[in-house]
Amino acid sequence: MSTQRPGKTDSGLLETTDVPTLLRYGLDRNDPHRTALFGDGAIAAAITLDQKGALPRSLDFLAKVVRSGGTRYAADLDEPPPGRPPPVPSAHG
Repeated sequence: MSTQRPGKTDSGLLETTDVPTLLRYGLDRNDPHRTALFGDGAIAAAITLDQKGALPRSLDFLAKVVRSGGTRYAADLDEPPPGRPPPVPSAHG
């Protein structure tokens, strides 16, 4: 006999999942952070990226950069991901 857990809504998942913390601790450790990162964390990250309009080819590009140069290198990139126009500077600074 299996017991099913109640489903989560997108908004509920985003409210209860701290993706930056899961990334910070889940990539380097083999503990509950890692399990959560590759479960609810991956889903919450995908929902967030979709809401922000990230294109799949942009994520592919970023994954290649991370694999070749590491996360610190990727975090220091100045350019927007491929397929997105650069942000327009605000007149109010």
